[in-house]
Amino acid sequence: QARRDSRHSCPPCVSLSAVMNPSTLTRALALSLSLALAAPAAVHAEPLPTVWNLSPLFASDAEWDAARKGLLSDLPKLAALKGTLGKSAKSLLAGLDALSA
Repeated sequence: QARRDSRHSCPPCVSLSAVMNPSTLTRALALSLSLALAAPAAVHAEPLPTVWNLSPLFASDAEWDAARKGLLSDLPKLAALKGTLGKSAKSLLAGLDALSA
């Protein structure tokens, strides 16, 4: 019995001719195309807003700007906590308190 070259052939139990014939490939391509075309992009009845409505959170633009500036001034304090939260439970608590302040 001749040795089979395993690089160029499939095991005897696999018949690729039954699976990889032109008819099967055509059907697979048709199915994948029909699924891709059958799922249209979501269409909204009205356009989505391009800005957030912050009026429930801030009474005026000035109030929003004050909160923004306050957050920006706190960023260096939070940056100072980098690398310290895992040292101890106390340092983690201090960091969490600083984040929620």
